[in-house]
Amino acid sequence: MKWHLPWTTNTLNHWPGQLKSCCPSLKSTLSHIGVLLCGWAAKKEERMATFTIMHLFNDSVLFEIEADSFIKAVEAALKARADLQGANLRGANLRGANLRGAVLRDANLQGADLQGAVLWGANLQDANLRGADLRGANLWGANLRGANLRGADLQGADLQGANLWGANLRDANLQDANLQGADLRGADLQGANLRGANLRGANLRGANLRGADLRDFLSTNSVQTVLTITDWGQLPDDLTLELMRHDAESCGEEAMTVWAKGGACPFNNSVRDYKFTESHALWQPGPPTMRGRKLLEALWVSKGGRIWD
Repeated sequence: MKWHLPWTTNTLNHWPGQLKSCCPSLKSTLSHIGVLLCGWAAKKEERMATFTIMHLFNDSVLFEIEADSFIKAVEAALKARADLQGANLRGANLRGANLRGAVLRDANLQGADLQGAVLWGANLQDANLRGADLRGANLWGANLRGANLRGADLQGADLQGANLWGANLRDANLQDANLQGADLRGADLQGANLRGANLRGANLRGANLRGADLRDFLSTNSVQTVLTITDWGQLPDDLTLELMRHDAESCGEEAMTVWAKGGACPFNNSVRDYKFTESHALWQPGPPTMRGRKLLEALWVSKGGRIWD
């Protein structure tokens, strides 16, 4: 890059003699400024570098540009609408980068620093974000379906409305994260830290929450919300019967008894209160024995999770 300065030492030699005689110190002063500007331009030029973004699998060049930082290079790629699908960005420093709407499907961002980055509406489907630092990142409405976020740090991240269907979040740190309305169907949350996370309206059907830490969870989610939004899947016999009896309070014991004997499902035209795997053989009429906090604790313990110390 060439820097065009407004003046140089040679330019001063052609200035009118009258001006030089009136201002004898002007020439030396402006010459000094010119030298300083030349030095500044040289240093600025030294900071510029060529950054190349390669494809993860075939080493093809996805984007190349001269910039003063890798963050600026990636932002320029997005501005130019470059296709970064499958990009190799492993360990990249993208802290605070504006990656809004980025298409990074299948990209390798393992161990990348994305703290405070804006990934609003970004497509990160099937991306590798294992061990990435996403603290405080804005992932509102982002597509993370099937993404590998194992061990990633998402503390305080905004994942409202994000698609995390089938994502690997094992051992991830989601403390105080906003997961309101997020799609977590089939997600692996084993051992994840969900303390203080907001899961209001999130879809956890089929999610694996074994060993997940949900202490302080109820500070942002009511007991009933947790009971009804969680897909409890296969449960011990006593808890399966317990939830069936809760369901019977909505549809009636008679309808449940007919269903248990091979009749029609009593919930064909209504929504079940709880999501779990029911059993015809276990049905016995009777009132529920647990409610609220006691029921939630029993269900969560059966899944190996922790809500309270």
